[in-house]
Amino acid sequence: MSEGLINTMFRGILPSTIKPVLADNNIVIKITEPEFREMALRGIDESFRKNIEIRIKEGYIEVTVRLL
Repeated sequence: MSEGLINTMFRGILPSTIKPVLADNNIVIKITEPEFREMALRGIDESFRKNIEIRIKEGYIEVTVRLL
């Protein structure tokens, strides 16, 4: 599978700065916490975004939503 095909598969899902890599028989995606937050909150109104906190911890992702 070529990297061009891999990039096409994830277009529109991953930010343009994130490039999936083919390693052996695996597709590897490395993403920082801020990049994941941006991807997860894409399309959510900016005024609501400030009430959502996303943290990547060891083995899980924690999402906290402050209630108004």
